[in-house]
Amino acid sequence: MVSPLLRLKGVRISGNARTLLQPLRPLAVALILIAAMRAPLAETPIALCPPLPPPEHIARDRAGDFAIHLFADEADVGEQGLSIFEGNMSAEYQGSFLKAEAARYDQRAHRFDLERSVYLGFQGMELHGENAQIDLAQERGQIDQAAFLYREPRAFGHADQIRFQHDQISELDRVRYSSCPPEAEAWRLEAQQLTLDRTRNLGVARHATIRFHSLPIFYFPYLNFPLEGRKSGLLAPLIGASDRKGRDVSLPWYWNIAPNRDATITPRWIEKRGTMLMGELRYLGERSAGTFNLDYMAADRGRDNQARYAVALEQQAQLDHAWEARLSYHSVSDEEYFNDLGNSQALTSQRYLERRAELRVAQEEVVELQR
Repeated sequence: MVSPLLRLKGVRISGNARTLLQPLRPLAVALILIAAMRAPLAETPIALCPPLPPPEHIARDRAGDFAIHLFADEADVGEQGLSIFEGNMSAEYQGSFLKAEAARYDQRAHRFDLERSVYLGFQGMELHGENAQIDLAQERGQIDQAAFLYREPRAFGHADQIRFQHDQISELDRVRYSSCPPEAEAWRLEAQQLTLDRTRNLGVARHATIRFHSLPIFYFPYLNFPLEGRKSGLLAPLIGASDRKGRDVSLPWYWNIAPNRDATITPRWIEKRGTMLMGELRYLGERSAGTFNLDYMAADRGRDNQARYAVALEQQAQLDHAWEARLSYHSVSDEEYFNDLGNSQALTSQRYLERRAELRVAQEEVVELQR
């Protein structure tokens, strides 16, 4: 050990935020990138998952305080620029909380090492790891055996190692992701490697497998997704289960046709029923907008291999400055369609299908309504 220039016990240090917090910034940004997958996941059913646990640590409210506050049982400040913090080391900065059993900061090499039981809480996200290393000069680092929790939308995950560089590129080895906690994991996505590249607005997963409990449902040697905005590609799976349908897995594929048109094509596997295909088309014009949905199952095993379908059309158009037209049309193959194949509480409880045409002018209205 380096001979200390200054040794303190029961230490509490406050310092400049840029000097002391900067080692944490690349790590925090890299972890937030993990949550970039969150947009497609916002609609993922979580009924199979228990409520989220409360935060493990809550940083103190320090409004207007731009310093970092560091606590440790012991601190050795060496004359060679090496500072060592031992025992219950923690740091707080504007709602962020960092904790580790020990930390080393090499001022000459601009290197920050965190050892044993690393914890980071930052903007609704929590991370645990065994060790972490951050190179300030190169703006890169890594954290080993990382387990992460993102609260809104909810996401749990683990990676053998997370590497990050320049706040822009992150690589995760042997990553595991779910909206359920590990102790009650109804489904999960596993990937041999996940790369998140903000310079190209691109996420890439290699050798990815989607599992329902321990059962593999889908395997993809390669898939990619946008970190921001719209991009054609696979969305997060929708996974559920019920006594009536058994296991129920949907895998949406999003097609960004044009700035004003897109479509979602969704293969769906229902354990007790069979396989069906679901499609949605959305379009937007200068004076019109609409959606068209078509779901089709060629042979329902629960209904003597009967074909089942559902159709929905919603259209509105501004004919001129005074006249507006609206059309709403819904149809299903049979009365029990939503009970058997509906994938939400709103659909399974639906009793009436609306078929409605409207023609409006100014404050007057001419309506034809059929149910």
